[in-house]
Amino acid sequence: MTKPQGHDLISNWSDEPPTFEKMQSLDSSNNYSPLLEQEYRESVKGLYSIPKNTEDRIILISEEMNDEDASDIIAQLLMLEAENPDEDIQVYINCMGGSMYGFVGIYDTMQAIKPDVVTLCYGSAFEMSGFLLSGGAKGKRLALPNARIMLNQPETSFYGCITDLQLYNKELMLMRKNICSLIAAHTGQRFEKVTADTNRDQFFSAAEAIEYGLIDRILNKSELI
Repeated sequence: MTKPQGHDLISNWSDEPPTFEKMQSLDSSNNYSPLLEQEYRESVKGLYSIPKNTEDRIILISEEMNDEDASDIIAQLLMLEAENPDEDIQVYINCMGGSMYGFVGIYDTMQAIKPDVVTLCYGSAFEMSGFLLSGGAKGKRLALPNARIMLNQPETSFYGCITDLQLYNKELMLMRKNICSLIAAHTGQRFEKVTADTNRDQFFSAAEAIEYGLIDRILNKSELI
């Protein structure tokens, strides 16, 4: 039996990602092969198209967030922690908002992993992305000079009968209370003030965001992260 070449190994699984066990089974000697394992890792990396910026430990949040996008961000955070738990991860934010639950999932992951997460707003961090910006590591929450940050009540779209809508309203009120509590903890503001401030869209310049406690400092043009 002729041992398949690397490109043959990859092409045999066009419909599903390969596992190392599948690739190892094609080795006629059925022995551990460092070369085969490396081929597997490279094939998976290609299949999942890991962005170049992620390899540099930079994660971009630059579009309105949906739940699928949030799952991808969470996966990148966990992957970068596994690669090096002692090196900072940088999250660049230019986002108009999106899925409340998706952002909460990203936030919880940021708090759970070992590396410090540097958050940087370039452009805008509106709605839930403003909340995420405030959840970066203390002293490492940054914004560019002309960035704009906006906080408001969490929003989501629920459908159903009146009874279900009442339950959804109760859920939204609970989520709002939790998010305001977290913002208060990160900013040092009173919970009551955060709740009142987010009754309507509340906009901040970078300087105002520092005063409020959403970020720690403005990144100068000459600085590199």
